[in-house]
Amino acid sequence: GGKGMGLGFRRVAFRSLGADLRLLGTAIIRAGAAFNGSGDLVVGGGATLTLRDGVVLGVDLVNNGQVNIGASPGEASVTGDFTQSAAGALAIELAGTGVGDFDVLDVSGTAGLGGSLDVTKIGLYAPVWDDEWIIITAGAFGGSFASVTGGFQVNVVGTDLVLSLDLIPGDANADGVVDLQDFGILKANFGGSGSRSEGDFNDDGLIDLQDFGILKSNFGASGGGAVPEPASAAMLLLGGVAIMRRRRRHGLRAS
Repeated sequence: GGKGMGLGFRRVAFRSLGADLRLLGTAIIRAGAAFNGSGDLVVGGGATLTLRDGVVLGVDLVNNGQVNIGASPGEASVTGDFTQSAAGALAIELAGTGVGDFDVLDVSGTAGLGGSLDVTKIGLYAPVWDDEWIIITAGAFGGSFASVTGGFQVNVVGTDLVLSLDLIPGDANADGVVDLQDFGILKANFGGSGSRSEGDFNDDGLIDLQDFGILKSNFGASGGGAVPEPASAAMLLLGGVAIMRRRRRHGLRAS
């Protein structure tokens, strides 16, 4: 998504590029505006281009500034190549995991990645462990982003660039810190099966003492590298003892 006022290309606009067209300010391309030719559309350093939802850009797009997609959020297409330099930034907005809930850039040619990927959650959306978003589709990929917004990571899977959460093991509720809330989730599901958001931090299908060990080793960790307060650490230790007693009782009943 994106906002801005300045140069606008509307539905009736048609541009045949015999040479590169360089954007130096703020520009918006709306669905129906047509570009073709041998020239590239170049977003200059410090400039911002918004490709509104439904745009199909018929030339190569080179980003040295910032590219926004849609109108919170949206999907746009480039029928040529998309190249982002070290100075460029691609803005992606997330409002959910369903179709139309996040920004997507479809590239028919090669997506050459560089610069930064700036991810923003909008509305009340709170991602969970297993959420994923295909934010770019391309015929091929080259390069990589130099930086991605904290808490997220990207991986190329075939013709898709998949965005997912990059969280600390033990962070069941995906809030960026391993704390007593996460322990409460593990405790409530202990002895059963489930996903990472339910306490299965080693992905073995079971929520058990191995998962408690992972949570314990990362307890208090966050993006800032925080350490647990003594009172919280003591509560976690007592909680671990309670879990072990519960496990022992279950074992006695089973025998």
